Amino acid sequence: MRLVLVIALALAACAPDVPPPAETRELPVLVPPPNPPATVDARADFLARCAACHGRPGEPTGPAASELPRPPASLDSHALVLAGDVRALVARLRAPTPRMHVDRAHPGLAALARFLVDAPSTPAPGRPRHSGADRPSCDRCHDRTGEEIIAQAGCANCHPASGLAPDRYAPDLTGTGSRFAPEYLRRFLALPYNRRQHGHPPTRFSRMPDFELAPAEVADLAAWLGTSALDLPPAPIAPASEVASIAARGRDIVRTKGCLDCHRIGTEGGRMGPDLTGVGRRLTRDYLDRWLTDPRALKPDTAMPDPELDPAARLAVTTYLSTLAAPSLDDAVHANRPDGSPALPEGRVGGGMRHFVALGCASCHPMAGAAAPAPTAPDLDLIGARARRDWIVDQLDRPKAVRRDPHVAARMPRFRLTRDERIAVADALAARTRRLHAEVLTWPGGGTRARGQERYATLGCGSCHGPAGMAPTLDGARLEPAFVYHALRDPARYLRNASHPALDPDAAADVARWIAEDGRR
Repeated sequence: MRLVLVIALALAACAPDVPPPAETRELPVLVPPPNPPATVDARADFLARCAACHGRPGEPTGPAASELPRPPASLDSHALVLAGDVRALVARLRAPTPRMHVDRAHPGLAALARFLVDAPSTPAPGRPRHSGADRPSCDRCHDRTGEEIIAQAGCANCHPASGLAPDRYAPDLTGTGSRFAPEYLRRFLALPYNRRQHGHPPTRFSRMPDFELAPAEVADLAAWLGTSALDLPPAPIAPASEVASIAARGRDIVRTKGCLDCHRIGTEGGRMGPDLTGVGRRLTRDYLDRWLTDPRALKPDTAMPDPELDPAARLAVTTYLSTLAAPSLDDAVHANRPDGSPALPEGRVGGGMRHFVALGCASCHPMAGAAAPAPTAPDLDLIGARARRDWIVDQLDRPKAVRRDPHVAARMPRFRLTRDERIAVADALAARTRRLHAEVLTWPGGGTRARGQERYATLGCGSCHGPAGMAPTLDGARLEPAFVYHALRDPARYLRNASHPALDPDAAADVARWIAEDGRR
């Protein structure tokens, strides 16, 4: 029975050291992991590298199963798993077939085999058992609960949230200048999209948001990211007279190595890995050559196994991939831009660094020398009480700034959620508040609009919240009156990082009533 297991992250020193080909052993590791794991986490390894095809524990197959040339085996019913024979399972993983994508030198095979044997064979409560082969392709990604979408979008990287820790899951940006062609980088920043249908890492279903950058911001960010370089050896170049024949051999190797099980070229192949259509315009030749030599040297937690190519085969594959410059998804995305593709000014490296920090890019993307900022956006545990449900649904579609502070450059990006997804997130936020802060959902009422307007003026609220102020606008169409009441009564508890005086119950009720009624006129 064939397994399609993709294992790349080192987990424990429990397997013999199988040296790679001689030429790869001499090349150094160029980019060490920003936060190397201190302990073995076989479950995380399985979810990131195996579950896309084989499914999570208790699921017969994963969301990428329907894209494979042959259905993957159900690990729940595999004979060695059922027998609990860890030793035999490890031996099977160390003798892969051509269609079994496993890194034979992976030192965590025993930990993974033990996880497969011990993993529950029944689905988690509330999660239906499903097969990726018989579900509509959209449902495989979009059939998610609101809490799952919040976790997959990395909301906790910017917003404090109980039960969710910041997780820098996005690709490492170290060496971006050596990896990407400058024109591709500018086009991607101008209009980002998901290169991996199943997210990064696979089954994460993460998505790159759109900050709707201005042309000058795009040019500056691209200029600064382009300065991050790797010390890559020059890639060998095929003689001009032999490019066609060498590229043809590379195409054959890509097909026989099973690369199209994970990668797509044109209309053929899978979607678990990045789409390789047009990769010749996206990645530099030097990076492609080094990547094919030893993927883990560049990305220690990659899901891609060592392709084990000799120098001649590596030259053939690099040459073939470098010829793939046909129109790709990148071109299709930009063709649909309502404003076309505006010309970009000359980028400023210093400006790009400032934008990188202000936009909080390091909250999701590791990068050498860039520490992740602490979450400072509004607390997700209180959003469900602070804002009205309809406003949240609209805000997730087209984010708008609620404060005018010119010193706060951070902005809420657009995640391109469907309306059903936005409603699910809004309902999940409301459920969080009911579970953690039920006290702010009700208030004694009372108060009058007239007295509230008078108190707003006498207390000087407009100096901060008015048209010339830098505090958030007090919009009754956005704010729930119950939250306004409790926030004014106990600002230290409900208004994090805000310097605000506490009001007595009558004053708080009056202001809450005025804000609610004034915003609904």
